[in-house]
Amino acid sequence: MLAFTGKELVVLSASEGQDVRMLVISGTEVRVDGRPATAADIREGGEVRATYEIAEGEPVALLVEVRNPEGSAPPAGDTAQEPEKPLLDQPKIPKSDD
Repeated sequence: MLAFTGKELVVLSASEGQDVRMLVISGTEVRVDGRPATAADIREGGEVRATYEIAEGEPVALLVEVRNPEGSAPPAGDTAQEPEKPLLDQPKIPKSDD
């Protein structure tokens, strides 16, 4: 991805070798690292695949899939965390008088 302004995404077309500008609208489906996301979660520097259509003479993104480089932060909206495991009291085993 070359740039993202919050409403406009600029990517380098692999097939044409030139910049492609497209609008990102509220109806654009966004996925970051395979998870549903929002346009606010798009960060520059990731690998992008986008599907778009021409609407009223403008390219409008239908689907934007971003794969972030290794070690980058997950999307801001991603709150999935491993649940905390409660500490359990160990049962006391009575000593036998054998």
